[in-house]
Amino acid sequence: MGLTGSNFLADSDGTVDEQWTYVRQNLDGIWGNNANVTAEEEASLWCKIATRTLITEWDAVPDGPDAGWVPVGIFSGAQAAHPDLVINREAISFWPPSPSSWEGVTIASANAEYVTNTSVPAWELYGSVYTGWQPQEFATPLDGGAEQAFDQAGGTAFECPLDACLGGAIYQDAFNIITAIHAQGKPFVWFASNNTVPPRPDWPTAFKNTYNYFSMMGLWQPNDVVMIINYDLPDSGTGGFPPVPETLADGGDAPTVTGMLYWALHQAPIAADASDQ
Repeated sequence: MGLTGSNFLADSDGTVDEQWTYVRQNLDGIWGNNANVTAEEEASLWCKIATRTLITEWDAVPDGPDAGWVPVGIFSGAQAAHPDLVINREAISFWPPSPSSWEGVTIASANAEYVTNTSVPAWELYGSVYTGWQPQEFATPLDGGAEQAFDQAGGTAFECPLDACLGGAIYQDAFNIITAIHAQGKPFVWFASNNTVPPRPDWPTAFKNTYNYFSMMGLWQPNDVVMIINYDLPDSGTGGFPPVPETLADGGDAPTVTGMLYWALHQAPIAADASDQ
């Protein structure tokens, strides 16, 4: 689940906690894009879920090899304020505005800052560095620094909002990303988002159709990740799509953000060598 857009779920008085009990107990973790979310809201959200695994997103890399990475401590506000909060920092994913941003910037230098850095507390460090892409950036093969970053990263993420990947050129580009990272034995993160203002009410249907399409094409493998992010609308801290409840009165998944998570968490592995998270 995306951190940004989850402000409403982080409410401190617990008034909506009973509307997403299954997801709180079974969610695999959080995608840490902390735009428009305070450290206290983040801490509150962490305290509501059982599995505290984090993949952090950052939208920039250094402007050249001598510029230096943003300090790893910038991502530790919630945990710094709550030292008893233990978070498994699985990976940090860098998502710069253009593949050309990787020229002269290496994953090795990112690992030195975020994975093996001995000058910061160990709890601030991550297990791996990922890269992030828009599918269109795979319309032609990556080259130069971008190709090197993709090959050296521990995994990759890409965004397919709504039903953008249900066929056509965008699906082919996403297919290229998935098969390329799987060929290296590494996972991908599907960044499943709503990206319209106002949000399209058929987002849950588009999400399921895309998930099932990937399944039909045999694209899921163990350790791949589904990440659902509820983008904020302008001047809103609650996210653009209804967050709760997770289920309807008949027990079926609700057309909400937690309902989509509830549905995804109930999907069985498609084959012996494929699974979802």
